[in-house]
Amino acid sequence: MEAMEEKLSLQNGAPIGQLFADAEAGLATAQFNLAQAYEAGIGLAVDIPESIRWYKTAAENHHPGALYRVGIALQRGISLEQDSKAAVEYFQKGAELGDIQCQCALADAYRDGRGIDKDGTLAINWYKKASDQGNANAQYRIGKIYRYGTGVPRDNTLAIKYFSAAAEQGHTEAAAALEKAHAYVQSAPQVKPIKSDPEPQALEEPQPKRSVPFVMIDTSVLMKDPDVMRRVTGNKGIPCICYAVLSELDHNKNNTKSAAPDSNYTVGSNAKTLLRELAKTRPISL
Repeated sequence: MEAMEEKLSLQNGAPIGQLFADAEAGLATAQFNLAQAYEAGIGLAVDIPESIRWYKTAAENHHPGALYRVGIALQRGISLEQDSKAAVEYFQKGAELGDIQCQCALADAYRDGRGIDKDGTLAINWYKKASDQGNANAQYRIGKIYRYGTGVPRDNTLAIKYFSAAAEQGHTEAAAALEKAHAYVQSAPQVKPIKSDPEPQALEEPQPKRSVPFVMIDTSVLMKDPDVMRRVTGNKGIPCICYAVLSELDHNKNNTKSAAPDSNYTVGSNAKTLLRELAKTRPISL
């Protein structure tokens, strides 16, 4: 018995008698160590129900390790009625205290939807908290989530990152998964980049046609060659008065020598009238 007490003293820092006294006094660490002693049979006979009783007592005093042990007991129905929902509550408390085992167990629950709604994003968040503390199991599990797209978009690059971190710590399963992830990358067909369409060159804006009213046509040109007006208008849409003036212009052109002295003035006046009338209806496009 003394040898067993000495072994317990070396492991837990106190002889068995002192451990009982401290546990009864309400010290969480002593309660947790006493529960371990009952579980493993160190200095005491193995007694799982008594072990769970002391784990629950330590958990009530917010001992992170005890919170995890009680959660596992509830999840698996060890000396307690199986209750996954209650187990998650213990894992949650321990995870918030920074316990790696509780963080991983809570992440497992979110990943599998055990005792709580399935949520891949929250599972990764809790795994990452454990991973940030260097936990290889958490790193391996994150890698698997990304490798197979469990509740999150599949990402082989991130999977390789976490598998590598776990494998560097000697995690054999992570090392095997890393090898497979690399093989997948090498065997995956290379996706050719899609060439973007060349940017269309800006079209030059067409210059608007300049328009000038008929009144800008020199009447002297019109008097000498009434056909100018006909070529410009194409004889389309010309008011009746314009035909009359054009006839006078034709007459003036053909009888220049016999025309009366004031005929040029009359014809010129009529030509201006003609231009004014046409200006009201049609401009000339140059």
